[in-house]
Amino acid sequence: MEKRLKKIVIDGNSVVSRVRPQDGESYSILLGNCLSHEIANISRGHKLIGESSRSIDSYLIHHPDVVILNFGINELCSRSMSLGLYKYLYFKTKRSNVGHFIEGGIKYFESKFRSTLVNLRFRRSWYRFKRFERAHDELLDNLLKYSKAHIICIGVNVPSQRIEEQLPGSVKRVEKWNKRLNSKYKELNRVSILLTDDIDRGNIPDGIHFDKVGHEILYNRILRIIND
Repeated sequence: MEKRLKKIVIDGNSVVSRVRPQDGESYSILLGNCLSHEIANISRGHKLIGESSRSIDSYLIHHPDVVILNFGINELCSRSMSLGLYKYLYFKTKRSNVGHFIEGGIKYFESKFRSTLVNLRFRRSWYRFKRFERAHDELLDNLLKYSKAHIICIGVNVPSQRIEEQLPGSVKRVEKWNKRLNSKYKELNRVSILLTDDIDRGNIPDGIHFDKVGHEILYNRILRIIND
């Protein structure tokens, strides 16, 4: 009997689609190339989970059989500036020549003193741990309540030592979340947890994003869950 085409929604940040170096296909593209599935990739490089937890309709309009959630690295890593300042610099300053000048100057200063600035901010992340957990709970609860989809929650890639030196405090927070993710949700019906801790660090060359092989490993693991 021929398997029914499944509709899959993928949401998250740049880890979903970025390949380091750029010489292969991400797991989202590999899933899209699989003829037995229909993919809606609604992830975005700078996306935060709060946007998705407040917009359940962005999933429901696709009538998904499977939803893949790949959030956490943007929200949980320590940051050298507030989220409000980041949004201003990276999205609003581009509207004028003066804005471009201000943006360039602040980015240069931030790159030179990143770890110091992180420590001056007491190693705060854009989302407090409890806030991220609440947003994740809200999104997961709504997906389970309003859809019949199977939910696959992908763990956060633990940042490399290079990232930790620039953004101190990030590794501890990410490791804490992965433990919470695995213990809190793994027994829920229609929920699967996919941690990435055992993937070779060489397949995460920039400390955050997968290379071609890393994406292929994750793709095969996702496919086993989907086809089970």
